[in-house]
Amino acid sequence: MRSATFLQGTVILATAGFLNRFIGFFYNLYLIRWVGPEPIGIYRMVTPVYFTLLLVATAGIPYAISKLVSERVALGKPREALRTVKIAVAILTVLSSAVSTAFYLLAPLLSNYIFSDPRTYWVVIFLVPCIFVVSLAAILRGFFQGLQQMEALAVSSFLEQVTHAVSTLALALYLAPRGPGYVAAGIAVGMVLGELVGLVTLSALFLQCRKTLLEEKTGRPLGRPEPPSTTIKRMFDLSLPVTAGRIAASLSTTFNITLIPARLRASGLSTAEATTQFGQLTGIALPLIFLPNIINVAMAINLVPDISAALARRDLRSVRLRTQKALTVTYLLGLPVVATFLVLARQICEVAYNYPEAGTLVAIMAPAAVLAYLRQTTSGILQGLGKPSIPVRNYILALCADTSVVFFLAAVPGFGIRGAAVASLVNFLVGGGLNLYGVFKEVGFTVNIANHLVKPFAAALVCALTIKQVYHTLLPLGSLPVATFGSAAAGLVAYAAIILVTGAARPLRLTTFKKPR
Repeated sequence: MRSATFLQGTVILATAGFLNRFIGFFYNLYLIRWVGPEPIGIYRMVTPVYFTLLLVATAGIPYAISKLVSERVALGKPREALRTVKIAVAILTVLSSAVSTAFYLLAPLLSNYIFSDPRTYWVVIFLVPCIFVVSLAAILRGFFQGLQQMEALAVSSFLEQVTHAVSTLALALYLAPRGPGYVAAGIAVGMVLGELVGLVTLSALFLQCRKTLLEEKTGRPLGRPEPPSTTIKRMFDLSLPVTAGRIAASLSTTFNITLIPARLRASGLSTAEATTQFGQLTGIALPLIFLPNIINVAMAINLVPDISAALARRDLRSVRLRTQKALTVTYLLGLPVVATFLVLARQICEVAYNYPEAGTLVAIMAPAAVLAYLRQTTSGILQGLGKPSIPVRNYILALCADTSVVFFLAAVPGFGIRGAAVASLVNFLVGGGLNLYGVFKEVGFTVNIANHLVKPFAAALVCALTIKQVYHTLLPLGSLPVATFGSAAAGLVAYAAIILVTGAARPLRLTTFKKPR
């Protein structure tokens, strides 16, 4: 069965990611314009607990599936890969059913005492079936990721996003007269419908892929299959450390998310005001910061099976090449994003969401955006190297730093939500920096001061100055949207020209490589 190369897989996922982000951007834009940030704030209060329970339900098995499938197919054992998927489906069916039931039974307690907002009750109720659906879909995503069949991931995610966006907007418009709580519940229903479409799509594609794999193996010696007990042991050996770390990280995130509205109320804001400002941070500022992260997410997804398969074949040269290219592309693409957000954050928020005040939050977080993007890429590298606990540990440490800053700054009168934005900045710095250090320890690389620091940062400075000059030139001649996006485009062109002319796009040079034990 044909698998995509690393470049092809990245391009496929990046294209799908762009389309999904494009749809998600306008979905989020119209949702905020039509119903405001308060319903989003209500919905976001529930999602950390939901994602924590989802981690329990999946037990890190999708990651194990991706790694095991990529190894077994690389070694010519496709039937073993299919058997691994069957075992995973049986395990996660039991786990997700138990967790869904617990989530349903805990709904009153969560809404009244944990979230301290009864309007979250129906959000919890409607997210209950999502746990079962997402768990099964995650297994199939891990399977296709392991095969590097990125077309399946792209198609399913696109259909899921379209369904989610259309259904949520329709429900939000219908439920808007009934209040923010009903709109938040409608957002949850839209998510369920999107995930269901994704699962159905992946299931259909899996049946086709399974048939192809079995046909390819016809007439070949099967060998002795691995006992199910051995497969289960390997699966949990890979998944349990990841699960434990991710659950701890998710619990920390849940605590942090519930802490922000509480500290905002402590600063003197009402519940409605605190929820609205929280919605600006989580519904406008953070999505904008991560909007350009499409290529990095695609690379991270693709790096796990690609590096895993290369290690199974003992092809260390491919591991080196993938790592150096991924790191270089990530920081070179991240720098102009930082420049753009530092100069145009307020204008972008005004044009897109009609909430220019959210631009202050974007500008506060922007300086560390490159490290946020590098954290995504380095997580994929470390997972592919068989070191998934490293990015999880770093994520927890970053959240601890984040929580400390939120506690002290968000409750300061007049500072409020900007303190939470500073906390996110610290989160990016700590998490991205530690992940980079983890990759350096495992792989090793040298930095050419001129090519990798001076030239790219000089290009980013020119990008920022170009944006500022062109913006002030265009604004008197046209509208705010024209000046905003025209100046951003001019800055990106200037940045790209300097990078190409100066030769700053040379990859990092890897000096050592330590094969994971």
